[in-house]
Amino acid sequence: WTKQELEVMEYWEMRERADQDKRQAAYDKGKKMGEKKGEKKGRLAEKQEIARNLLAEGIEPSKVAKMTGRIEADLTAL
Repeated sequence: WTKQELEVMEYWEMRERADQDKRQAAYDKGKKMGEKKGEKKGRLAEKQEIARNLLAEGIEPSKVAKMTGRIEADLTAL
């Protein structure tokens, strides 16, 4: 290989590494966002289950709403 050819190869390898780093960073960001979304969805489902159980025990909807942070009108759908 000539010196110029080696420099060109080195340049393209450097670009490829930079592209891989960018792809990895984007993947990591997307994964983190997905995990946060899943956690939020899980917390909501847990609150709904707690609200259902409290309502089934005969606790007033206004109290259930206050305890779970839910809107009282939303509790009728449970």
